[in-house]
Amino acid sequence: MALKDLLAAGTGRLADRITTAGDEAGDRADDVAWRVEKLSDRAAERLGDYAAGASRRVANRLVRLGERVAGR
Repeated sequence: MALKDLLAAGTGRLADRITTAGDEAGDRADDVAWRVEKLSDRAAERLGDYAAGASRRVANRLVRLGERVAGR
């Protein structure tokens, strides 16, 4: 086999490896994007829960304050 043929075969194998690595990187990027989306959903849910809890605490304090004012 001539040097030119060996070089062409090696270049072809290298191109296949680069393509495979690119495909794997794309798959991993998709997986990371999906995980980040799920984390974002969880963070939004936690923030909503926190806001609802804070709202309940404020409402309860206002009710107690109203009861104190009415009792005077």
